[in-house]
Amino acid sequence: PSGVTSLISSEWFASASDERVRMITEDLDPARLHAVLVVRPLVSTLPSAWQQGLKLGGRLSLTEWLRLIIEQEDDPRAQRVWSKHRYDEIARRWVSVLGPNRVTVIAANEEDPSFIFSSFGHLLGLRDGTLSMPPKRTNPSLSSFESDALAELNRIYFERGGTLHEYRAGV
Repeated sequence: PSGVTSLISSEWFASASDERVRMITEDLDPARLHAVLVVRPLVSTLPSAWQQGLKLGGRLSLTEWLRLIIEQEDDPRAQRVWSKHRYDEIARRWVSVLGPNRVTVIAANEEDPSFIFSSFGHLLGLRDGTLSMPPKRTNPSLSSFESDALAELNRIYFERGGTLHEYRAGV
């Protein structure tokens, strides 16, 4: 309906291929669609991506993982990471379909989590304070010790014949 504003948010949109971006745009209302890309510093997002990998059975230390994703760009793990964190490429894909006037990039302010909410409120034409902060994080990062311990446990598990299927079923 005319005059209705909707906000659809998903980190999965970041890794959408050119063709998927076209399909998403066509499925939604292409005449009214505006894409917003929120970028966080890689110094925050890469360790978080590594920890997510550990939770899925990853065995590399942070240093090993960073070396892999930076030096081995053809490795599927590196391609997966960069499909979500090459902000220039993500923006290019959306701009190529929507045009530069309908794509906004917001650089997240790590010291002010409310900045993202106030930025979205401004873009949506909402009164200041309409969008509120979510409750405290429900998916906290692992500590350095916890990350190292999980990587070592994963190494031992797989060295002793554990399978990825069993790992994911039990963790």
